[in-house]
Formats: sequence, C-alpha cells, structure tokens
Amino acid sequence: MNYNHPFTTNARIYFTVTPVLPSVRGRVIEVPAPTNAPLKEGDVLFRIDPAPYQFVVDQKKAALAEAEQNVKQLKAGARSGDGSRRKGQCAARAGAAEL
Repeated sequence: MNYNHPFTTNARIYFTVTPVLPSVRGRVIEVPAPTNAPLKEGDVLFRIDPAPYQFVVDQKKAALAEAEQNVKQLKAGARSGDGSRRKGQCAARAGAAEL
C-alpha cells in the first residue's frame, strides 16, 4: 500500500493508493471497472487478450488427443501381442507333447 502526502503551506491531504498487479501477462483489451467507484472483492478490473493463452490451450488439447490415440494403439498392440504369445506357448506345448 502506498501513502501519498501532498501538501502546501495552507493544507495537507493524505490518501492511500493500492497498486493493482496482475498475476498473468498480456495486453489489456477492456477495463469494465467504473472510474472512481468503490469495488467489491471479485469485481473484474481488466480483461486481458485471451488469444495467446487460447493458442497454448489448443496445443495442449492436441497433445492430449495424440497421447490418447497412442494409448489406444498400444493397448491394441498389447492385446494382439498376448494372442501371439499364447499361440506360441500352445505350439511349444504341442511340440513338447509330440516328443
């Protein structure tokens, strides 16, 4: 919190200024908060351009979809691998039984 103390020889004025710092970086596209009006907790002060963040979200969704597809392929490969392993075990047993 900042305290400002402008003064003259005739009067003094004290007022408090609270700095507003965003938690994210970006270009401000709108300021819906009214000027010199009291605000409540949760009021929207600024709207930041969502385009750069949406790009990252789209990239992550694409990576997730690709990973899910890879999981499906790996599961299908594991199932077919189980079948060929079982066939090999059966053939080995049959060969051992013939001996």
